[in-house]
Amino acid sequence: MNFTTQMSTNNRLLLVDKFGKTKETLFNDVSYFGDKYVLAKEDRSIFYTVLDLEGNAINESLNVIHRFDDGLLLTYSSFAKNYKSSDGFSYAVNYNVYSIYNHNTRTSSVVSVIQSDPLDKIENQGSLKVEKIKNFMNKTIYTFNDLIFSEIIDEQYMVVASHFDLAAKKSMKNYLNSLFETFQNKRIWNILNIFEIPVYNGETNINALLSGRIFKEIEYTLYTLIEFPDTNVANITFEKEKSQKAEKIKPYIPLVKSMRNSIWKKKSKWQMMFTDLIDFSFN
Repeated sequence: MNFTTQMSTNNRLLLVDKFGKTKETLFNDVSYFGDKYVLAKEDRSIFYTVLDLEGNAINESLNVIHRFDDGLLLTYSSFAKNYKSSDGFSYAVNYNVYSIYNHNTRTSSVVSVIQSDPLDKIENQGSLKVEKIKNFMNKTIYTFNDLIFSEIIDEQYMVVASHFDLAAKKSMKNYLNSLFETFQNKRIWNILNIFEIPVYNGETNINALLSGRIFKEIEYTLYTLIEFPDTNVANITFEKEKSQKAEKIKPYIPLVKSMRNSIWKKKSKWQMMFTDLIDFSFN
């Protein structure tokens, strides 16, 4: 960062360059993590603005929500699509689009498209912030509005989900603490490989390695992919339902760990760890 900051009397940041020249901004918060960009935020704004190292806005239309640990950025945009019903009535539906932006390559890859109200239409915009809901594989899973997303796992995988329990969010006092427990067994979870995301074509579907699964299936698949990088996702099976049925039939007999359909012939450290996790969750 080739400038310093000072706070003005009206609570705005002043950017001071190496020659002592001062420029007043609308920002009241500037963050720098050693990247080739700087993140700056205005008071009451949902989004961060990307600045270059001289303090100039690079792309004011780039709405940044979150900086990932590796320097990639989660960004937001929206679009409306017009539809016509069978009786000839026309209506527009809004889609919120969340993308990963790489500042070094100036490229963007869409990771989630959610049919929902645009963020600027939400009444209490002060509640729109990235919040932590779970630690997972030495990474963090967050929520933002109706989006759930993870930090980049093993430098390439990302967990993504969406939820629409906004009424509960307003009524429950510890909603944030119970959000993961509420949704972990719902088939809303997806795994993306951020290097294999196709160019976005403006439609509402996203190609995922795995989609519409409960969280345990996502977890099991990720452990397998990390331990065996050449594994085809289609060959990974998860036997939770069979295990649950077996436990109901023989409640007093210890559950035999079955891996008949697994690609493994020898247990790995991840398999043993995950199997223990499943047994613990059933008890």
